[in-house]
Amino acid sequence: MTQLYFEDVDEGMAREVGAYEVTKEEIIEFGERFDPQPYHVDEEVATERFGGLIASGLHTLSICQRIVADHLFRDVVTKAGAGFEAVQCTAPVYAGDTLSVRMEILEKRTLESYPDRGLVRIQYRGLNQNDEQVLSTVGLPFFERRETKAD
Repeated sequence: MTQLYFEDVDEGMAREVGAYEVTKEEIIEFGERFDPQPYHVDEEVATERFGGLIASGLHTLSICQRIVADHLFRDVVTKAGAGFEAVQCTAPVYAGDTLSVRMEILEKRTLESYPDRGLVRIQYRGLNQNDEQVLSTVGLPFFERRETKAD
């Protein structure tokens, strides 16, 4: 496994990763536990309103975060994160949809207050199997700096 540090990434770097199929059962389970709106837990109501059961926006964000964790953060030496900017759900996610994430590094900067890490702003775009954007957000992870790592 290659370990990536702050110095190993550049603004403008981009890639698309993942292929996660969303199931009816997990939409209902997540909805019942965390967001019990009828269109997440009741197939009849969801079909009337949206043409089928749809995932919660929080569920969609969680799936996209898992994809990013599996395909980027497994290699990056991280120091936690500062959260997300402006999470937007731009289209419904239906049971049977397959999601991927297009990531692009928008900015990276060192931090005077934490010299052992740098802040990286990463645009995440969740896409369905038709390449339609279903989610957009900017993640703010801290990447460890190699330069300050004690040898």
